[in-house]
Amino acid sequence: MGRPSPLGQGFIPGFIGALLFERLFRDAKEVLAQTQKEALRQNATLLLGNICQMAAELHIQLGEWEQAEKRLAEAEAIIKDPGRLSHLFIRKWRACITILKKGGVESGLKELSLVRREALKSKNGETIRDCDRLEAVVTKNRDLFLKVYFGTPFPSFRHRLLSDFGEVEIPPFYSWGDSHASLKVDVLKGEVTGAKKKGVQLNPGEPVHRLLCHLCSDFYNPFRVRVLYGWLFPGTPFHPKFSEGKVRETVQDLFEWIKTSKLPLLLQEEEGAFFLQFIGPISLLIPPPKEVQE
Repeated sequence: MGRPSPLGQGFIPGFIGALLFERLFRDAKEVLAQTQKEALRQNATLLLGNICQMAAELHIQLGEWEQAEKRLAEAEAIIKDPGRLSHLFIRKWRACITILKKGGVESGLKELSLVRREALKSKNGETIRDCDRLEAVVTKNRDLFLKVYFGTPFPSFRHRLLSDFGEVEIPPFYSWGDSHASLKVDVLKGEVTGAKKKGVQLNPGEPVHRLLCHLCSDFYNPFRVRVLYGWLFPGTPFHPKFSEGKVRETVQDLFEWIKTSKLPLLLQEEEGAFFLQFIGPISLLIPPPKEVQE
């Protein structure tokens, strides 16, 4: 293949992760081997530990359980700090091996639940998403599948999830929150039903409505200002001095709409990123992804 060494390019884990996700196993194996040699030569300990962990993921996807367990043991020995995020990944992949190789679904899911709990504490949304994905696929849990499917904004992830889960009917909407609540918001229409007092309908296509839609597109991660700006004002370059203010104005408008409509939701900001928090019974009706609508 003749790829140059990517060691100094700052994208190794993401690059290898993309190869693994797309199941380009031959390419992933070659880049892993090449990068491991460079990491050993430069004594890049943390990178070497990550390489071992990602090599284990490759072996898991190929059903090579003994090799996977060996690489996880190597990663654990290299990354000695148990507080590092990589240790959480090691535990996740060990749970995966238990479920897939040993048929220990019950014990594997129990460990996966502990990993999910730790990921919640550390606010690692992608690990939580992947735990939900694995559990949904292994247990054929349709409700959990739909949560991951509707709550993931990445088409390639949804495509793989569908492929791994098998045949399933995609409903016309997903109820995010309390599916039994009488109070509902049709996110696509910006319309509230079931409220004691009729609220103001959002105008579809306007920035405040687009903000609501975007905040409802990912159940696992908050959204930073720059990402929201690109969604709210497409085609307009981001200006470091003025653009954040435009986003915050839209956030304030959505906050006022939620307050006026008396919805049991909080529009929260944490470390410069925004997300919705449920504080009472309400159902947000999420439309299916564009590929299903089409």
